[in-house]
Amino acid sequence: MLQPDKYDEAMTLILEIGVKYPHVAHRIMEHLDDVELESIFDSYVIDSRQNRHGFHPETFSKIIALRRMFTFKSDAERSKFL
Repeated sequence: MLQPDKYDEAMTLILEIGVKYPHVAHRIMEHLDDVELESIFDSYVIDSRQNRHGFHPETFSKIIALRRMFTFKSDAERSKFL
């Protein structure tokens, strides 16, 4: 779930990501209120296919920043151990 005070910042990041990667921005927007969003973010930041070059560092950092604006059930589970 998107943290309410982060909505405008999140939309800005999504639009910026969409300049070079419209398919990524579209997929994130499609799943904003979906339980699938966490795994979508993971698929963008965890390399499971070695033949990829990955995102430009600036775009990668925007995806990471955007992911941090969301709260997922697994975040609460992880915090139990910190």
